Amino acid sequence: MAFLKTLIDTSAYGKVVQEEKDIVLKERIDARKDVIVFGNDVVKKELEETPDKIPSNVEERLKLKRRLLELYEFLVKDHALELTGLVTYIAEEYLTHCQDIPKVHHEKLRNDFLIVACASFYGLDIVVSEDNRTMFSAEAVKAYRKVNAKERLRTPKCISLAEFEQILKM
Repeated sequence: MAFLKTLIDTSAYGKVVQEEKDIVLKERIDARKDVIVFGNDVVKKELEETPDKIPSNVEERLKLKRRLLELYEFLVKDHALELTGLVTYIAEEYLTHCQDIPKVHHEKLRNDFLIVACASFYGLDIVVSEDNRTMFSAEAVKAYRKVNAKERLRTPKCISLAEFEQILKM
């Protein structure tokens, strides 16, 4: 059986919970034995650091954070990938080839690139994200391909949550 090895970005987790699709997503992935969801410390930390502004009520914010982390833990299970020195090196290489993404905080861009570098290094098939402005921008994808070709890595397919839902038949 061929497996679809997937890494879901923070933005996609947020959209799933916002659209209240987390229960359906859990059910679909649980039923599909050929889909494996991986995670890493970058995604988990970003979920833990849900911005204080969203939502404005402290109780609602804690509830949102709990739902995000529960979804992450359910989907990832024991498939957390280590951010090795090589993964960090690959992400830094992406950064050096991708300096012109406007109005983006360097740390945000670095985190995006760590996520893709992790997926590339571990040979994952897809990265699911709603971040078209940075992570999936044309310049970023070009940098992934260039660096990954040099390092003899396969670039994962970058897809939206809607495309992932189609794969899962949601």
